Amino acid sequence: MNALQEATLNMQRAVEQHLDANTTTISTVPAFQTAYTALKAHNGEITSAAGIQETPRTGIARDKRTSKRDLCDTTLRISKPTRAFAAATGNDTLRAEVDYAFSDLNRLRDDQIAPRCQIIHDRALENRAALADYGITNEMLADLQTKINSYAAESPKPRTARAARAVKTANLTELFRESKKALKQMDDLIDLFATANAEFVNTYKTLRRIDKPSSTTTRLKGKITNKSNGSPINNAEITIVELTKTAATNSLGNYSIKPIAPGKYTIRVVKAGFTDVEIFDFDVKLGDITTLNVELTGK
Repeated sequence: MNALQEATLNMQRAVEQHLDANTTTISTVPAFQTAYTALKAHNGEITSAAGIQETPRTGIARDKRTSKRDLCDTTLRISKPTRAFAAATGNDTLRAEVDYAFSDLNRLRDDQIAPRCQIIHDRALENRAALADYGITNEMLADLQTKINSYAAESPKPRTARAARAVKTANLTELFRESKKALKQMDDLIDLFATANAEFVNTYKTLRRIDKPSSTTTRLKGKITNKSNGSPINNAEITIVELTKTAATNSLGNYSIKPIAPGKYTIRVVKAGFTDVEIFDFDVKLGDITTLNVELTGK
């Protein structure tokens, strides 16, 4: 979501809240109420779409790299004893099929590594009885098969995330277009309430103005550290309670949450082994990158 879209959504939310507080008034004009209901639905859809659009993909890629290294390590625990068995028995074909170093496996493309590891697994399985003397067990082979299956399932996720982001960006544009139609209809009808409730009308018109957007998306970021020694805490969870938005820290203890509507929120920080922290009425300002650093105390 860009800065203009964020400012527009903030305006639409403000209008929605004003109308929520005056449902008796707007119910007297059914066409206006229908447009208000449409705007309310679009605001929810925009918030949902923006949340998916802004979801970081680095975590998915990082998880995949970790899974790939784990798969390589597990495969080598099978391939090395199998290679030794092949050398001892003069089976050059088997040796060629399982003779891989970590770097050989790790540089294979995503669509190549799982099939290659599967071949190594299958050749070891075929020689399972003889490989018992080389330390290979049924449990080791089962573990490798599980990791091959898991990696094959996880591999498409970064590409899928990119595709989902592109779709949600397109949907976001369409949702703002539909919201604009609902607002235009309410703009055309708002003066019908002027005689009975001039204050309601004036407030509506004031809220309909879009504040000049900053070039920066409203964001909350910071660093979570161990109070006892200042070291960064990885995988701590930071939650904006009122928005149910959650982010996790990286290995450096850093986190970032966006987009966020400006306002005052309760921020909760949780990490196993540490005492939970809650910060109340924390002010997030429109267009600002607001920093919140938190120190956690070990239990």
